[in-house]
Amino acid sequence: MQTATDDSVTLVEILDVPGSFDEARQLVQTCVARLEREGVPGLASMKFYEDAAAKELAAVITFSDSAEILAHTRMIAGWPEFQRFATLLRLKDMRIHGRVSAEVRAWLDQFPGPRRLFEMHLAGFSR
Repeated sequence: MQTATDDSVTLVEILDVPGSFDEARQLVQTCVARLEREGVPGLASMKFYEDAAAKELAAVITFSDSAEILAHTRMIAGWPEFQRFATLLRLKDMRIHGRVSAEVRAWLDQFPGPRRLFEMHLAGFSR
């Protein structure tokens, strides 16, 4: 697994689950398992958290750099489980941590809802 660098980009997404939470939970586990096996090398980590009472999921996804976000998106676009993912979950909020290219900004513009971009790294470390 790659370690985070100063070029890394982390997406933090809050996802609303309007339908069956159990179905969404199972689908997320299926998607993550496939990405662990077949995902782009620059997908450094992917973690999902749940708040079943609020019917929300939170995704914390780190890429080695912003170009890997687009490579990841192109890879999964035709996967049936990700097409299903797009119909079951609604993006409620997105935070992007790290510098992104103009191409990634354009890609991000397609998503509705609140979005914040934090490009200027202040301090931190990875072990």
